[in-house]
Amino acid sequence: MAMTTDDEIMSRAVDAFQDRAEQESAEWPAVASGVRDRVRRSSLVSRSVRAHVADLSGTTTFTQVDTLVVSDRVVVDALRRGLSGIPEAAAETLSLVLDGRDCVGVRVELVAGYGTDLRVLGDRVRTLVEATLTDTLGIVVPVDVTVVDVVVGDPSR
Repeated sequence: MAMTTDDEIMSRAVDAFQDRAEQESAEWPAVASGVRDRVRRSSLVSRSVRAHVADLSGTTTFTQVDTLVVSDRVVVDALRRGLSGIPEAAAETLSLVLDGRDCVGVRVELVAGYGTDLRVLGDRVRTLVEATLTDTLGIVVPVDVTVVDVVVGDPSR
């Protein structure tokens, strides 16, 4: 059985959607091209992040027998899901700051809705990120929250 490459899989998926989309929209070629370009530019490589495991006494330990490594994609996805519950903002960029395998910080760039109190929003986002990191990695690290845009209407669009 021949191996299927990622490009072949992508082409099949695009072809399957294209049949229906061409019936609905003459803009499909531009949309398909944009999707292909974004997928090809995206990095599929994942970085490993060390989770801090608490022993039964409740203290955090770092011995080799209790090391747990989590994909940075899992952590960023958990952060993105948590932030999706804040309707007055949308995460433009979420990134972990790593020192080797240890997460030493998080950067969050937000688009905020016009009229939102940005200080309150920043505090709310920081608290949510800290809680998510505690749940996923067992740590609290500095969280840098930056508002990169303010829009009228839904910031997630």
